[in-house]
Amino acid sequence: MNFDKYIPVEWSNIQDLRVGPMRVQAVRVMVVKLAEYSELAESADGIIGLDLLSRTKSFTIDYDRRTVSLQLTEAGTPERSPASCFVISLVVQGIPIHLAVDTGLQGILLYGNRLRKLLPKMRIDGESTNTAMGRLRATQVRLPGMRIGGSDQVRTVFLIDGPDQGDLPGLDGFFGAASLHAKRIEFDFDAKVLRWQ
Repeated sequence: MNFDKYIPVEWSNIQDLRVGPMRVQAVRVMVVKLAEYSELAESADGIIGLDLLSRTKSFTIDYDRRTVSLQLTEAGTPERSPASCFVISLVVQGIPIHLAVDTGLQGILLYGNRLRKLLPKMRIDGESTNTAMGRLRATQVRLPGMRIGGSDQVRTVFLIDGPDQGDLPGLDGFFGAASLHAKRIEFDFDAKVLRWQ
């Protein structure tokens, strides 16, 4: 599932994979032409997903230093099931919503059809604009009453129609980590908390 539709992928098994200090054996990986699905991936050889990163205790992205640091779990710690996504909750006009964090996404992408069911009287600030986000066609709006960590704010978000309700159940969209304008972001899998500075 790529935001709003399924894309064809092939699968392969890798016997030994190392990412920094992490070593994983017998891992199944997706094989796809990345540049066909994201202009950000044109020069990338691969994407490290949360199915691998969630095997760590936490990982930190330092945007100033352009580094990713992994904190491995301690020896003897029971292995947890790999996560398919890191979900955060935030509030929109008094209603809690659940978003998957995406480190490559530049903004906040909400499933408009799901949000309208939760908020039939959803308020927007000003006019809406049709825009493109790569292959996605979205409606850009300024949404008042968004609470991310602190007080209510007006945030610019992108609305698309999400997949059928049976696909990605309980997910109302995607939260681009870059929208925090943070210097550092930490994904803490033990505490299930996202921290930023």
